[in-house]
Amino acid sequence: MTTTIVVNTDTGFGNELHLHSEGPGLSWERGVPMENIAPYEWIILTKGIESPLICKVLINDEISSSGENYVIRSGEKHVILPSF
Repeated sequence: MTTTIVVNTDTGFGNELHLHSEGPGLSWERGVPMENIAPYEWIILTKGIESPLICKVLINDEISSSGENYVIRSGEKHVILPSF
């Protein structure tokens, strides 16, 4: 089952987004880089997640999005609009 996470945000020129979570290939200690597919759009596909995914988005794996962690249901596509 594939879970798709799309993040729509302006990271500023030369910056990138990372996803922090737990599960196959994911970690709370070190973020997984997301793929930039458009000027303000980032994506990551996760496989093997069967329970809800709790995650956080960080700019350059350093600056965390504000607010609560995101809860993502497995096997679906989710769009996140974070604030930093």
